[in-house]
Amino acid sequence: MAVSLDMLSLLPDPLLIIIISLLPFKEAIRTSVFSKSWCNNKLFKLTTNIEFNELFFVKSYQPSIKHLQRKAFLDFITFWIDNNKESIIEKFSLKLSMPNNVSELTEKCIAFATHKGGVKHLELDFSDPKWVEYNNVAPYHKFHEPMFALPKHVYDELKGIQILKLYSCRFVEKDLLNFHALKEVSFGWMEVSIFLINSLISNCKMLESLSLKRCWNFSEFYLRDRNQKLKKLVVDNCSFQYELFRVVAPNLKFFKYSGMMSYFDIKGCPQVEVADLDFSTEFGFGGKGYRLYNFMEDFYSLKVLTVCSYFLQVIPHGSDMLRMERNFNIRHLTIKTQLNKSDYRGIVFMLRSCPMLQCLTIQLGCARIWPNYAQPFASAPKNFWTENVRIYECLKSSLEVLEVKGFQGFDKSEIRMLAYFIQSGKVLKKMTINMEKDIILSCNRNLDLNPRKFAEFLLKVPRASTDLEITIC
Repeated sequence: MAVSLDMLSLLPDPLLIIIISLLPFKEAIRTSVFSKSWCNNKLFKLTTNIEFNELFFVKSYQPSIKHLQRKAFLDFITFWIDNNKESIIEKFSLKLSMPNNVSELTEKCIAFATHKGGVKHLELDFSDPKWVEYNNVAPYHKFHEPMFALPKHVYDELKGIQILKLYSCRFVEKDLLNFHALKEVSFGWMEVSIFLINSLISNCKMLESLSLKRCWNFSEFYLRDRNQKLKKLVVDNCSFQYELFRVVAPNLKFFKYSGMMSYFDIKGCPQVEVADLDFSTEFGFGGKGYRLYNFMEDFYSLKVLTVCSYFLQVIPHGSDMLRMERNFNIRHLTIKTQLNKSDYRGIVFMLRSCPMLQCLTIQLGCARIWPNYAQPFASAPKNFWTENVRIYECLKSSLEVLEVKGFQGFDKSEIRMLAYFIQSGKVLKKMTINMEKDIILSCNRNLDLNPRKFAEFLLKVPRASTDLEITIC
């Protein structure tokens, strides 16, 4: 009779603890079922990566059930702290709404994480899930006062901290500047001055990543990286008093911006390779084509770009309605669109401007046309992909991969688009069509498509590339 061998039990405890600590906290707890030694010795409790997340427990919107789930979460925190007081913690995350209602436990929780001073990664998120994001509706949000204040002892105990993420958490600015080892900083749902941002970059000479989400009180955004260390910048729906957005960061590689169209000046960022631009919170079209076109002229170093439907509708209204004056160096382009008639010219604009494009991702979603929008050229959506067809340079020589996410099938323009790329992509090797039902349901639409018949239809479309493989999932 064969005896099953538990190979994990043969590993020494120090190595098991390292393995467990590399797992997300939720998964580390689940590992107790893998091995008898893990369960009996409670090795999973020695993980150096701890995450107390209210959303792991609170799933219901019903007040009575939600109250019981929150109580279970708070009891879990209390039990863990009381039974693991000697734990060494390197990464600690606490996500808790309404912390002032349990301020004593909140402070106890933070002290538990920082008492040995070894934490390198600290995340405190006191934002409330009920705070509406206003996605695709409006750029402004209610200015919520921070729900909790960072305890004073943290400033003394975490001198060596490398990653700090604070959401709706008040702090003392001058004391925060003493965290000289910081490599990554994230602020959210709070008032933050641009003076503090520049002071952090100046004082923390190793800072490589900065993220701001739903922050406010910027007179104008003017960031200057004199240390030339900043590589990643994320600005997510922050509120500025003025429309000027200027960044001087010579070694910036990744740039993500969500919010209103500003007067952008990023000439001081010549090495940006990855950009994600989302202007979907704009109120209206407003004739901002020239502003967007001029902004994109500074992005010729890009290799990966993600753009929204607003971008596609506005970019053809710039200095040149057909393409960028200088070609982009983009290898992977992601466009978020519903393939409505207002987006078509922007799609063509980008195909013309990216002659070296290797991968195109089309993320289909809910349609939106901005007020006062006027097409630069007349177009008939029904015939867009079939009449006067042009094969752009990237389709002739470089485009090898096409990904379509959220395919819905009810709109014939989606099928015509696929047929166009099959017939025109001379070097196309892989086409992946992902039918994401969650996107369809969020748009209040039904998936009325027989995958088998759809596949049979695609097989009948003449192929420009003999190497093309099509996957439907």
